[in-house]
Amino acid sequence: MRSLRENKEYRAEENQKNSENMQKRREDEEYRAEEKKRDLEQKKKLRTDEAFKDAERKKDKENKRKLRSLNNWSDCESQFSEKIKFGPTNVCCCCDGLWFIDSVRFIKREVFDKKTECLSFIYLINKHSECQVLTFCNTC
Repeated sequence: MRSLRENKEYRAEENQKNSENMQKRREDEEYRAEEKKRDLEQKKKLRTDEAFKDAERKKDKENKRKLRSLNNWSDCESQFSEKIKFGPTNVCCCCDGLWFIDSVRFIKREVFDKKTECLSFIYLINKHSECQVLTFCNTC
């Protein structure tokens, strides 16, 4: 068996089979819950070690930095151009202003109805009664 595992082709096939089996297992909600519980316990044990904790912090910090930074000016410029290509396309259901996607929040109708007590505000929003998801600008 050991000699088989040293063979790269055999190892690749075995990894593929294991991957497929795990995907099938993870479709079961109970198995996924147990797996999450095991993973949490394992992480909790590992995090008692200061060296592991520091390495994890450094890794997280680096990943966040990578997400925030862009490689160069042309990447930044193309990302900006892509975001504004179609202009502001989201209409606030409160003030009827046009907004970019980064300047609005989406709230489900059920959540909004449960949390809102001001009747005049509810009346204003009911003009959008057919909408299941309400769009609000960050100002409103």
